[in-house]
Amino acid sequence: MKSLLPCLVLALAATACDQPQPKAAVRAETQAPAPQPPQPGYLEVGNFEACGGEVRPGTVKAYFERLEAHLRTSSDPVPLEFYSRTVSITHRGRWLWFHVKDLGPRARQLPSLADWREISRRGAGAIHGAGWRGCGLSPGKVWFESTSYDGIALKGFDKDMDWPD
Repeated sequence: MKSLLPCLVLALAATACDQPQPKAAVRAETQAPAPQPPQPGYLEVGNFEACGGEVRPGTVKAYFERLEAHLRTSSDPVPLEFYSRTVSITHRGRWLWFHVKDLGPRARQLPSLADWREISRRGAGAIHGAGWRGCGLSPGKVWFESTSYDGIALKGFDKDMDWPD
C-alpha cells in the first residue's frame, strides 16, 4: 500500500496538468494585480518637488532663501548647515570626500564664497532632478541631496568645472 501511494500522487498530478484551464483563470493570472489602497504614512507623489521627489514643496525655495539671507548679511563662510554630512569635492583632478564635522583646516577645499554667491544667484529655479534623493545645479557642477530632516543640502561640488552660461 505504501508503495502505491506515491504512484497515485504522481498519476493525479500528471492528469491535473493535462486538464485545460478555463480562459478566465488564464486571463486572471496574466493581468496586473489590482491597485492596493495607500498605506498609512506614505505620501502622494504630488506632495514632493525637486531632488529626486524626496522633499516637500517649498523646501528647495526655503534653502535658497536662507542662503541668500546669509550672503546678504555676512561675509563669513557659508555655515555647515548648508552642507550634507559628507561632501564630495572635485579639485585638481581629485575626487575628495569629507565628513563635514571633521573638516577643520581643510574647509578651504569647500566652495568659495564667490561660488556660493553664484549658486544663490542661479537659485531654486535652476535646480533639476537627478535621481533618487538627488538634484543638480549646472549639470555636474553642484549636487544636492534631500536630507533625512526634510531639507536639502550640498552633497558635491566640482571646483575644476567652469560655471556654464
